[in-house]
Amino acid sequence: MRKLHKLLSQQNPSLHGFARLDLTASLAPHHCRRCPWRQKRDHAIRCLFFLLIIACPCAWAQSAADIARQAMASGRYQEAERLALSDSESAEAQFLLWQLYTETPLGSRGRAGRALSRAIALDPDNADYRAAQIVHLRRDRMTYVQNEYLQYRRMDLARDLLRIDSANAVAHEELGLQAARDFDDVYQHAAMIGAPEGIRQSLAAQQRQVRAYVTATEGFERAIRVAPERASAYRPILRIYARTEQWTEVLRVAKQMTENVPRDGNAWIWLGLAEQRLGNDRLADQAFTQGLALLPFDEAAIFVATEFVTIDGNGVVDSGFWDDADPLLLTPYNERLLAHHARIALADLLYAAPQMGLRGWETRRGQTFIRYGPPNTEQILSPSGTTLMQVAVWEYDHARFVFEDEYRNGEFRLASPSAQAIALGLADGYDNDFAMMSGDIARELPQQYTFSPAGLMTGVYTSAASFRGAEGKTDLVVAYGVPIHAVTESIDEPLAQIGVFVGSGVGRVERRDTVGNRIALLEEVDGQPVFLRQEQVSVNSGVRQLSVEAIGLDKRTTAVGRSLVEVRRFEGGFDVSDVLFAYAVEEAYGEAPSHPAYVTRGDVRILAAPTTTFDRSRPLYLYFEIYGLTRGEGEVARYELEIDLSPQERGGLSGLLSRDERGVSVRFPGTVAATETGTYQILDVSGQKPGRYDLTLIVRDAKTGDEQTRNQSITLR
Repeated sequence: MRKLHKLLSQQNPSLHGFARLDLTASLAPHHCRRCPWRQKRDHAIRCLFFLLIIACPCAWAQSAADIARQAMASGRYQEAERLALSDSESAEAQFLLWQLYTETPLGSRGRAGRALSRAIALDPDNADYRAAQIVHLRRDRMTYVQNEYLQYRRMDLARDLLRIDSANAVAHEELGLQAARDFDDVYQHAAMIGAPEGIRQSLAAQQRQVRAYVTATEGFERAIRVAPERASAYRPILRIYARTEQWTEVLRVAKQMTENVPRDGNAWIWLGLAEQRLGNDRLADQAFTQGLALLPFDEAAIFVATEFVTIDGNGVVDSGFWDDADPLLLTPYNERLLAHHARIALADLLYAAPQMGLRGWETRRGQTFIRYGPPNTEQILSPSGTTLMQVAVWEYDHARFVFEDEYRNGEFRLASPSAQAIALGLADGYDNDFAMMSGDIARELPQQYTFSPAGLMTGVYTSAASFRGAEGKTDLVVAYGVPIHAVTESIDEPLAQIGVFVGSGVGRVERRDTVGNRIALLEEVDGQPVFLRQEQVSVNSGVRQLSVEAIGLDKRTTAVGRSLVEVRRFEGGFDVSDVLFAYAVEEAYGEAPSHPAYVTRGDVRILAAPTTTFDRSRPLYLYFEIYGLTRGEGEVARYELEIDLSPQERGGLSGLLSRDERGVSVRFPGTVAATETGTYQILDVSGQKPGRYDLTLIVRDAKTGDEQTRNQSITLR
């Protein structure tokens, strides 16, 4: 037994004390009166127990690397470092040191590299160590020449690694990265984006680009198949597909990433980019919302800050800005904000400078892209006489931007001549200083965006008039007309979803409805049929944004009318409302409107006109209200009305010779028992010539002599 104990101690020194204290005592002669066969059985069990310990010492002891890994997992990094350093002959301990020096606050690239080299020397055929070596070399940020050398070295390491492990994801990813760089070189240097395909590049360059494209995409697709949970393999292939505008491929790969790495916020951001580019705004909104919830707070804030679309945003998250910029309030998502999210995501894919540690929105090209969208043309040049510098020229309708990558490290800065060149007269101080000009351009045009819904986009005819409301508010009557062709092709089909929105932000007042042709009241405006509707809303006074929108139920057409209206405030005292132009006015007698196109004010129903252009063959109806009249004799209030419709002045000799002085002018008194009243007048304009006219309404209080004037321009055709 002493020999067995000695052998046990040699096999596993860490158990030496345990064996000496416990096991030797258990092997001492027993002076018991148990049956001999039981003693033999216990003896056999003990022998078997010792044999198992000798055969499997690792089952009873942990190596220093294992204990160090546990310490690292629990955040005890210095303890983990001390344990790993104590086992210099363990490849796993050296590999753990590499992880400590690259993934924890103990970071040291030099010590990490030495530890990894030692691990590979101890176990040269370990695929994990070889893959780590490739990843380690990616993180070096050096000069252009050094980076070129490291790229070729990583490529050789990847090929060697595939001979050890043919399915290694890191090796396939690295070969794909090299092919992607080759693809970028050909695409940028030989192509001029926006030029006709036939003159973009030579046949040899096209063939090289195709080869690089196939090699890169196959490499990344293979890396994703081998290790789908590896997030780093997705960005490069998404970049290639996005650069070539293959949005269905971006969608496919992004969906794969969300399935395999669902907690990666960028996966959902890229999915939102693809959906937005494919016109699926509802799905894009869902994906962006999910992605922003998973991103770190500082990064998520970039996607809603206004610093890239205003002059003084400075990283401020201004929800009011995005609310006002929403081009279609009728939808549950903000198309302008979705486009902004997509631009940031695409800028991060295309214009990041990973060698400099810069995300796409941190580079000048990326910021310009976010502010103005893609340029009309883009060209990458290598000026003669330079060995490294690259120049990117972006052309927009309103401006040109020139960027320089002086050291070919991926960071293109706005071109600016040196002070020496300006002093020597070799360069103009402003015309060639694009860094300075960009600020002036941004002040003149802070952003550029055009809303392009699916299908036809048309306008809506709108008019609005203010009347005194209850509790100090104003009743705003909004009349609108939507062109029939804009929302339907058949008179028997349902028409559209419609919405009227007054104001912005949390104070916005809105009305939504769905209308069909069978209840649409049609009128002809500017020679085309429109269906008429009206809404009466109670709002606060001030300048308000009025938006009337209609979306065809077939989703093929969108109509939007948007303008600023002044909502008047009615104080106490004598006052007159706005003039509401109408196609018809009828007595209400307390009955509800017969059609949604009519609005009821007091005892009359009004078919309000959504335009100020009228047909001379029809009478012109004017409705207005008078407030704060003073009663006189007989407890009645008297007032005087004066309505004048006269042609506008026309300039030049022809205007003097052909001016129509007839117009329409009426004057008459009125009497009312109350201090306020609503009244309408009918003007016969059949004898007037086509053209622009000024309508003037004067209301005078007969008791006090106070008067109010309202002016409005109209067109007769």
